[in-house]
Amino acid sequence: MGDVELGTGAQLRCMGKGRKKRATPLRANSRDALKAWLTQCRPEPSDPLFATIRGRPLSRDAVERIVRKHAATAALINSTFRLKRVTPHVLRHAPRWLSGLRSFQRWASTWSLSPA
Repeated sequence: MGDVELGTGAQLRCMGKGRKKRATPLRANSRDALKAWLTQCRPEPSDPLFATIRGRPLSRDAVERIVRKHAATAALINSTFRLKRVTPHVLRHAPRWLSGLRSFQRWASTWSLSPA
């Protein structure tokens, strides 16, 4: 659990491509859900955050399969997902993209679309 920071600046740290350390920021609702889950399952400090049934860390391939499975389910509900290639990498950038989108929405809300 040393790769989890749930205080100020909540984030998950993991090893990425080329054995490069990556940090993914957590939004407040994700942080709160993760805190509740950790309280409920009470893992040991040496346990992986996301483990297989055998208690080993999830492999990169396993994470890709899980994301692909849930993206396929989302495509059944929302047709726009059929056109998207959702990968773990895309999800890594989602918080930043959503934050940028909200900033754009606030900025765009100041526009007047009515004729002058």
